[in-house]
Amino acid sequence: MIQQLLEQVFNQPIKSINSVSGGDINNAYRVEIDDKLNYFVKHNTYTNGGEMLRTESIGLQFLSAHSAFNIPKVIACTSIDNDHFLVLDFISSGQASNEDYFLFGKRLADMHKTSHDHFGFDNNNFIGKLHQKNDWSQSWKDFYMNNRIGYQLNLAIDNGLFASSILAHLDTLEEHWNNYIPEEPASLLHGDLWSGNYVVAHTGDVTIIDPAVYFGHREIDIAMTRVFGGFPKAFYEGYESSYPLEEGYEKRQALYQLYPMLVHANIFGGSYSTQTMQMIKAISREWE
Repeated sequence: MIQQLLEQVFNQPIKSINSVSGGDINNAYRVEIDDKLNYFVKHNTYTNGGEMLRTESIGLQFLSAHSAFNIPKVIACTSIDNDHFLVLDFISSGQASNEDYFLFGKRLADMHKTSHDHFGFDNNNFIGKLHQKNDWSQSWKDFYMNNRIGYQLNLAIDNGLFASSILAHLDTLEEHWNNYIPEEPASLLHGDLWSGNYVVAHTGDVTIIDPAVYFGHREIDIAMTRVFGGFPKAFYEGYESSYPLEEGYEKRQALYQLYPMLVHANIFGGSYSTQTMQMIKAISREWE
């Protein structure tokens, strides 16, 4: 069945199809047309699956146009009835040296220098399976507290994960925001930069995939890299060499890690809900 669908997508016979391990949101395949043409294909059948892949393709193309990363080229984004497909150039994997990771960090820092006079993006997109609001705002506090933390918290309350009383902790964060958060221009962000969303090519070159693009405070990308153990040390050294973080970053990291933790709580529940509740209370206490 999948081969017949993909042959419609490519409009030609396919030599081979192999499943590729990776995320838990989409099916992923390496598709070989002939000995020289290989493609990476994402496939899902969600009700909003076509929109998920369409906004991902927009993000990939935007990052390609506004960064030095070798972003996989978008070949096609299409649907056949309820089957949705995103076709990209295939990247053969390899290993990166410390120098490659240093360049990775430097490229991210340089990408973060691409700025905007507002926070947000031209279209909404997705983080995991969840809708991500990108309504433009002149204020980073308003954008982050409403479109990120508030939006996810209300979703968690609606899903029965938290009591509505948890929203009282947002008042503490907003009240003391200016004491902790430096004013910086809105930076172009990957938006979901954990270890599963970068790949090392056979050349050692490191690039980024699966974006949730918007313009925001650059520290949120860095905080996300440390949610599940962190990237290699050379990555952070490369970043700091190009665009050093403002003093006090460590005190802000938990606030920016709260967003991906809320996302995980809303998708997976369980221990993520408990961890997220503890994180909200800890940040609130520290900021009082």
